[in-house]
Amino acid sequence: SLVADGLKLMTWGFFQKLVIADRAALYVGTVYADPAAHTGLPVILATLVFGFQMYCDFAGYSNIAIGSAQVMGFTLMENFRRPFLSRTLPDLWRRWHISLTTWFRDYLYFPMGGSRVPPWRLAFNAFFVFAVCGLWHGASWTFVTWGALHGFFLALSVATAPARDRLWGRAEGVYWRMMGPPEAVRAMGPSVPTALRDRVVRRLPGAVRTVVQMTCTFSFVIFVLVFFRSASMGDAFAVIGNAFSPSSSNVIVGLGRYEFFLLWLSMGALMGVELVEEWEDARVPGQRGDFRTFLKRRPAWVRYPVYVSLVLSILMFGEYGANEFIYFQF
Repeated sequence: SLVADGLKLMTWGFFQKLVIADRAALYVGTVYADPAAHTGLPVILATLVFGFQMYCDFAGYSNIAIGSAQVMGFTLMENFRRPFLSRTLPDLWRRWHISLTTWFRDYLYFPMGGSRVPPWRLAFNAFFVFAVCGLWHGASWTFVTWGALHGFFLALSVATAPARDRLWGRAEGVYWRMMGPPEAVRAMGPSVPTALRDRVVRRLPGAVRTVVQMTCTFSFVIFVLVFFRSASMGDAFAVIGNAFSPSSSNVIVGLGRYEFFLLWLSMGALMGVELVEEWEDARVPGQRGDFRTFLKRRPAWVRYPVYVSLVLSILMFGEYGANEFIYFQF
């Protein structure tokens, strides 16, 4: 029912906020409060964890609101669609904070001509819109730099897409020349079933490309978050410089060992759910992957332990401090 689905989405939102985002805030806040005191791995991990903190804080807020509205009989638009699994920057901004990016698209990007303009104007449009988006988050050079970097590399991504497609096509051609014709693939060895071997060989180039694209996009997004999180440009450059210095002796800061392990376990659970949803998207074309729908198709002895575990995780492992939603400051 709509009420049950709404409650499930609210529960998932509370898990994202209380178990992941608020616990991540303790680690990130300790490192970024004194950038000069931390170097190497703690800085890298804090920046990575901040990506999950911000995502789970924003997405948790959205899911609680959308679920609450659904319980009351209203349908609100989806606001996040697994952005950390994006393959390109344009793909990322179709998945991240959809309500905000849609507003900027409709009221700023399209009136400027959108993508139906010369290449140089397209690059300027993307740069300008994201610079304004950064300024919208706060009147600070750190936010403007974060937005401008996204705009610049988004334009660069669109401009270089044909060249990258040709490069991947050539790499795939080399792969198939190395593998030989299908008859040669089938003769690779009798130890693996032929159908399975053919499927792996056929899908390997696409899988490698997807992993490389996701890794590059995710790495860029996490890197530029240094500017979003830092209190000043000086702090941002200090964080970047310290990330390449020898590691501090203590990697676990702001959290105990148990809490640190729990943070990474919960982030792993989040990505596991999103991978299932992404797989559902690919398996059923035209249908949005939804973990709630995925569970509905499973027997009760599978569904209910998941629901109970989620509720118990919130009650037992949630951080119930005075951590407001990050978005309240914007």
